[in-house]
Amino acid sequence: LVCDISAASTCAALFHGAGWGMVILLTCDCGLLALDILTHLARFAQQVLDEGHQECLADLEERQIQLHVDNRNERDTSADDGSDIHSDSHMEVESSLDERESDEEFRQRSRQLDHEMEMMEA
Repeated sequence: LVCDISAASTCAALFHGAGWGMVILLTCDCGLLALDILTHLARFAQQVLDEGHQECLADLEERQIQLHVDNRNERDTSADDGSDIHSDSHMEVESSLDERESDEEFRQRSRQLDHEMEMMEA
């Protein structure tokens, strides 16, 4: 912008003899060039913001996938352990309660990640 102002001043000084019409034309040209530069800077800033936004969304999606994988592995592990150990009905009830708490915790964390992604997309 400073360069455009100095260019316009230089044009006014150099082309003063050519007439005020030429000076105004060149000054307007410098103004349009400044507008073009500002537009490109705004587009660049938007791209930087979009890339950061996409990285955040990708991170949240990765965390959600990992949460589902961990939950599935935890269920598989508890199912394998439960088939050998739980012959007593008291232990089966306790195991069932633990699974419900684990499922509720999983749902809550999953909803939280969904909410974070929705807020990022809004």
